[in-house]
Amino acid sequence: MNTETKCRSHILCTCLFLLYLSQFTKAQVYEDHFGTGNYIGVSVTASDTQNNGEAINTLSGSDLFPSLAGSARFLSQASLGYNWEEIEYVQTKGIVDWLEEQFSMPYTTFYNKYSSVYHYAIDSIGVTKNVHKDEYLTYSFYEKICYEDDALRQKMAFALSQILVVSTNNSNIENNGFGVADYYDILYTNAFGNFNNILEQVSLHPIMGVYLSAFKNAKTDYALGTYPDENYAREIMQLFTIGLYELNNDGSLKKIPIMS
Repeated sequence: MNTETKCRSHILCTCLFLLYLSQFTKAQVYEDHFGTGNYIGVSVTASDTQNNGEAINTLSGSDLFPSLAGSARFLSQASLGYNWEEIEYVQTKGIVDWLEEQFSMPYTTFYNKYSSVYHYAIDSIGVTKNVHKDEYLTYSFYEKICYEDDALRQKMAFALSQILVVSTNNSNIENNGFGVADYYDILYTNAFGNFNNILEQVSLHPIMGVYLSAFKNAKTDYALGTYPDENYAREIMQLFTIGLYELNNDGSLKKIPIMS
């Protein structure tokens, strides 16, 4: 459990970093320091070789390009894998333009990729239908990583999947690869969207309903002495959203004053 918690914390930090970064594709003005947009009333001079206004970029935060090492570090945060050509591409294009390109990049759904991989296995290899359907989820996952270009969307979807977890280790899910692929598309298609929308769709999806036993969850019946299953209610608060403790806006633990 500790290892899982650490993993989720790491993925969550990466996820939040990328979401935060995506909001500032244009320079924003800050009032407590020079740079990254706060250069009103400041003039910049440079040598004769910098005669086209590039010097002001050190303050405006625009048109800045990372080194090769910086590009590699960025790609390690923004993708699930990269090669030398991609490092050079980010260095040449710049991080902001690379992000804009990724945000607008077309993609194929995970469900469609899973379907093509599964039916290829059935039709071409001759495997038995309805046996170990979950295996083709892994094949589909790596097929997309290796051959499709929407690296940021894939990284975001994977990060979200480490928080909003379902598992094919559940006997009621292991042979429902199409259902799990459809669930993963919630995270994949909404990777750059609103977390509230993701949470709503996750809560209503049958795969999550089965995994955390909310499916066909009955209300309290005092005559029968039965009560609702609270498994999902606990998970959505403890793991998916607010955590164990209520926090202040600055992230500190909210404490209730003790009355003397």
